[in-house]
Amino acid sequence: MRNYMDRFISKSIDSNNIPKELGNIIISTANDLYNKDKEHLNKKIYTKSYKIVAGLCASIILTTSIVFAKDITNYIKTLFNLNEHGMGEQQIESAISENYIQYDPSKYIKSNGIEYKLEYTLLNDINMIFSMDFITNFNIDEFNDLAISGLQIKDENGNQIFIDSEDEQIWTKNIATSMVYNKIEKNQNGFKTSVALVSPSFPNINTIYISFDKITLYTVINGNLKTKEIEGNYELELNLNSKFNTRDITNYSFNMQSNNADINLEEVRLTNTGLGITFNSSDYSCYGYQFQLLDSNNNELYSVKNDISSIGNSNRYFTWLDTNNDIKNVDSFILKVTNLEGQISSFIINKK
Repeated sequence: MRNYMDRFISKSIDSNNIPKELGNIIISTANDLYNKDKEHLNKKIYTKSYKIVAGLCASIILTTSIVFAKDITNYIKTLFNLNEHGMGEQQIESAISENYIQYDPSKYIKSNGIEYKLEYTLLNDINMIFSMDFITNFNIDEFNDLAISGLQIKDENGNQIFIDSEDEQIWTKNIATSMVYNKIEKNQNGFKTSVALVSPSFPNINTIYISFDKITLYTVINGNLKTKEIEGNYELELNLNSKFNTRDITNYSFNMQSNNADINLEEVRLTNTGLGITFNSSDYSCYGYQFQLLDSNNNELYSVKNDISSIGNSNRYFTWLDTNNDIKNVDSFILKVTNLEGQISSFIINKK
């Protein structure tokens, strides 16, 4: 039966023009699931997990610009350098299963001796990550990292998703509160990289416009910096699938029980990709916060040590807890936050 399913998956991959690398990962993942679960089989048929993967493979249709595969988390993490970005496992799985990853079939654009295009985009409630591919006519082997100058990202309504600027009046208007250029991945034609942005709340977006004016490749050898600059008018446009605008959101009200850690909640909301918490605090430390979710009997539903992210230049912060299934069917729970000094703030959280 497994051989039959392998042939079925392979046929689905071929008929839908799925990239070879992605297809190999799908087949490998399906077989790993089968081998892992076959000892638990009660009937002589393929496992539920294996069947799910096979069904998902049949649904991966690049003509609709969507990569849809719930059980290829490791491939997606590699695709976007998500290990480096630090995105949670459940957020990745949710992003895949909810069709939040989009393939861009557009052609390469030429600019000043380099060709470039968007490959994949991941957009959920907190992460916006672009994977970009560059074709070069020069040797890339001597460079390990890059920087992009003049980066601007806006949507069709002119919302300032991110503008890379040292001017406080400009950068404090960014919807994304942080941005990371991930390391380059070299290939025979040039290199790939990804840009990762984080926000407490991305708006519904139909079209994204990305522009920048210079790529700087660099490496450090024996303490000496070696660079190569490639200037140009780089412009990219991406029409997002409507799925990006139909994200489920549950909003909560909250009542304070105690506040020794000086935390004042501003917003708590649950989405398909986790629990978002926005708050005010005069605590300057952004590290080592312990977040616990408890039921009414003080039984622990979820616990994690998480850093927090600053919003602008104020005392506003947010964090995103990699949880969904633990609390999505719970109407009320207790949120307990402990800072590095062991001080605790506690809140009762209720669905609105």
